[in-house]
Amino acid sequence: MDSKALDKSILMPNTMRINERAADTKVCCIVTLAWPALVHEKLVDLLVLRRPVALIILAYYGATLDLCRDLWIVGQAGKQLVRAVTEHLGPNWARYLQWPCDTVGINSISAI
Repeated sequence: MDSKALDKSILMPNTMRINERAADTKVCCIVTLAWPALVHEKLVDLLVLRRPVALIILAYYGATLDLCRDLWIVGQAGKQLVRAVTEHLGPNWARYLQWPCDTVGINSISAI
């Protein structure tokens, strides 16, 4: 096998996967940034009332938002959102917040 064939068979697929992941991240960020404008008014009402289930949904949104942390407009907002919800809800809700906490890199118990 010559070096050009080796490059195509080994290097190009890896480059393609990296480019596909970058494209997937861009699409994810676009959808994530659009979500607040698209969310149903009833969820907003429940968030205003600080209902636990609505806040847990918000924490999952924060974890998704954290995927876009490299965008200047997002920064640490996702992580801060997950931390705020976790602190507000307390230890009784920690098991429902495990995935968002793990995703943003905080301990659900120590965040309380």
